[in-house]
Amino acid sequence: MNRERIAGVRVLVVALVLAIAVAVILDLAGVKNWPAKVGAALAAAAATVLVNGTKEWIASTLKQQADVTAERARHILMPGDKIPRVRDVADPIALGVRPAAPRPLAARPAPRPGGRGDRVPLYVRRDVDDVLRNALAASGFVLLVGDATVGKTRTAYEAMRAVLPGHLFIAPSDLEGVAAAVAAAADQRECVLWLDDLPLFLGPGGLTRKAIAELTDGPGHHRVILATMRATDESRFTAGGGPGPDERLVRTGQDAVDQADHRIFVERLFTPQELARTRALARRDSRLADAMGTPPPAASASISRLDRRSTSPGRTPGRAVITRAARP
Repeated sequence: MNRERIAGVRVLVVALVLAIAVAVILDLAGVKNWPAKVGAALAAAAATVLVNGTKEWIASTLKQQADVTAERARHILMPGDKIPRVRDVADPIALGVRPAAPRPLAARPAPRPGGRGDRVPLYVRRDVDDVLRNALAASGFVLLVGDATVGKTRTAYEAMRAVLPGHLFIAPSDLEGVAAAVAAAADQRECVLWLDDLPLFLGPGGLTRKAIAELTDGPGHHRVILATMRATDESRFTAGGGPGPDERLVRTGQDAVDQADHRIFVERLFTPQELARTRALARRDSRLADAMGTPPPAASASISRLDRRSTSPGRTPGRAVITRAARP
């Protein structure tokens, strides 16, 4: 029994004792209708106890909520001590997308409220976008896999913004924050648990098979775990390993990969369709044109040359910059 409840019980006992004492004194003094007077005294005492108890309960509840908010703010993204909605997360760089070189001042668009202006190029839709966006339409664990810097984070970010703008966005800052993030997600009916570079959130105190199941299973909610992982990490987890310091991490990683409802691979090389979309966007973002080796006015004249260059093994024209339009 907590301190506040003990204090309330004490007040009630004192009130009852006083009421009984008053009743006895009135009876000895020959006062008429003393039951009504005692009843009034009891009612007043009960009202006092109820009011005091209510005040204490409200104060205790507010303190607990403040403590929970403070604890969550230490471990998850909460600007202004509030969990943001997906549509309010306007800065992909804050989520792990790498910035690109800015355009000349005259070519820059007006910055979006809360965004980072021209720090990232226009997004080039990947061929996996339709599959990814369909996967986000239902509760579940969605995992994007690919080589480093192929565009996993940007692809996940743009899909989330397009499909789930009204969902709450919950992102732990590190392994220590996973428990707070999972608890916050469990309190919501519609949310995205964002885990960019999934292995960072695996291990003691991190994401577990139980947490994944409890967040995503069952009706009456739309919770999505949206994660990215490098292909090398996935291979390490799925191949398993013998006894050693990483055995537990590998086993946890296996559990996580096995529970993914959707595993979507993001290719390193752009397909002809993706290159065509890049050329179209290059008219609006000169960095894409520079990456492809042509200025916007001459882009169409260089299509065949670009396609030939893109088919060389391991070569995509301007790959380091083109993929940055959809890269972590």
